[in-house]
Amino acid sequence: MGAWLIAAVATQSISILGTLLTPSMENGQVIVLFLTLCMYFLGCMLYLNIITLIFYRFTFLKLEFAALTPPYWINMGGAVAITTLAGSTLILHAEKWSLLVEITPFFKRLYTILLDYRNMVDTIIVYTDDMETFI
Repeated sequence: MGAWLIAAVATQSISILGTLLTPSMENGQVIVLFLTLCMYFLGCMLYLNIITLIFYRFTFLKLEFAALTPPYWINMGGAVAITTLAGSTLILHAEKWSLLVEITPFFKRLYTILLDYRNMVDTIIVYTDDMETFI
């Protein structure tokens, strides 16, 4: 189940890579920043859709501990961490493109929402050993 979010993590890492490469470019910085912003938002959409399915599974289906495979760390913080890193990297390079300056408050609000959502999933995991009393 942890590998479900690899698509979101991959798009966020492309966003980080492209953003970090823009200072070394002489031409086309705005185009690369646009593409990295698109990858960032694509990763956010993938994350929110997939984590909703994971939340549904934890809440309404019987969960076996065998389902918590080693890549489960991606669900518990890896995807949120790289999403936050991608957004903060875009904010740090906002002076190169005026649109990024304008949407910086949106990035900051999105972090709050993502981190609150992750804490909700963490709370469910704590109680998975005794699902009858949790539900």
